[in-house]
Amino acid sequence: MTPLRTLSVALALAAFSALSCGQKGVADTSATDEAGADDGGTDTTDARAPDLSGIPLTNDVQLIVEPNGQAGAEIVAAIKAARTSVHLTMYLLSDTDVINALIERARARVDVKVVLNKTFPANSIDQTSVFNTLQRGGVKIVWASSGFTYTHEKCLIIDGAAAWIMTMNFANSSPSSNREYIVIDSDREDVAEAEAIFAADYANQTVAPSGKLLVAPINAQPLLIQMANTALRSIDVQAEAYSDSYVTDALLAAKARGIIVRLVIAKDATPSSAQTQSIARLKAADIPVVAAGPEAGSSASSANPTNHAKAMLVDGTRAYVGSANFTINSLRYNRELGVILGEPAALQTLGDTFEADFRRGVAQ
Repeated sequence: MTPLRTLSVALALAAFSALSCGQKGVADTSATDEAGADDGGTDTTDARAPDLSGIPLTNDVQLIVEPNGQAGAEIVAAIKAARTSVHLTMYLLSDTDVINALIERARARVDVKVVLNKTFPANSIDQTSVFNTLQRGGVKIVWASSGFTYTHEKCLIIDGAAAWIMTMNFANSSPSSNREYIVIDSDREDVAEAEAIFAADYANQTVAPSGKLLVAPINAQPLLIQMANTALRSIDVQAEAYSDSYVTDALLAAKARGIIVRLVIAKDATPSSAQTQSIARLKAADIPVVAAGPEAGSSASSANPTNHAKAMLVDGTRAYVGSANFTINSLRYNRELGVILGEPAALQTLGDTFEADFRRGVAQ
């Protein structure tokens, strides 16, 4: 590791550590059965070993769970700690602290570049003013490619040394009111791949995955299905939206093998017909599905956050975290980015969080 890379990682993680101590049309809205004896896969007595030869695990990671009382300050601190570059791909960007931090770094002659999503369902959001504000502030910014339905990715790369791969948008309420996961990935190969994807998307060029990351619309869906197929004991899925029939087939096949399967989704008064059908298939197989978060018309809080997470935890030993929901649109038509965690502390935290959200969820 070069001295600059070592310094960059140290600065980003130190900033975090200091703070932490104290289907088409499905979009983020971030502004906006009893488990019984099933314990979500904490039992590790199974003597069999899963075939993980095709599962690209990353271990050099830290996991942040939102909300955590910091209101997103760890993100702002990481941006302000950047020495050479800040590269951001974002679906929804409205947090004024993040916007100001990006401009401050650009004016400090740091290479600040942004790929910003332009299209939203039913033209519900217009980010032109944010685009113009960043551009006037010296940030090099482009609209995301129209070749994707949405650029739904949420990734912040600091100094080419750490990729913050997130389920979270940079909206004011996201870190305070949503259940979100942020992976600080310092794996050299992962960061290089994230940078290559960013560079291609910034230049509106095509790119093929070259490493361990889950990239939609290219390899994310088959890797998620492959993960489910490796399960020996349990699969816990957490998603804002869920409707992909191929993932559903894999979960049903796992259940038929005797695997404990559970699903946490967001409360939705008007779910898509595809989600309704997929959930019905899971329930018919006695797979418990719960909805976590506030009722329609109620306010989210740190005690009862809106479920905006996207994760799959298998056997408690490997887990996907990323921007993609488990929907056809996310996995086949969007730009999305995710990673498969293998680091024990991060997996424990993710499992504990899922368990808490599952327990407070309402059976569907």
